[in-house]
Amino acid sequence: MLAIFGVWKKRPVVLIVAGVWSIPASEGLGLPIIVLPALFLFSAVYAVYKNRIRIAWLLLIPLFLYAVWMTVFSIYFGFFYLD
Repeated sequence: MLAIFGVWKKRPVVLIVAGVWSIPASEGLGLPIIVLPALFLFSAVYAVYKNRIRIAWLLLIPLFLYAVWMTVFSIYFGFFYLD
């Protein structure tokens, strides 16, 4: 939500905060790709800074898919694999 607000209002500082905030949330992916969501956000920061808003929106698509995947994954394993 914070990243969407940052691209919509064209504020790179908000995207930087969202990128720093996403680093601990992506630890469940494993060590090699721990910074992948943050990398997409920091790339969107650069795109907003260069006034390439369409590119920034495209860089947010993998983050949206990752959020949907993590939500479905946590609901599935949370409800169906209770001990």
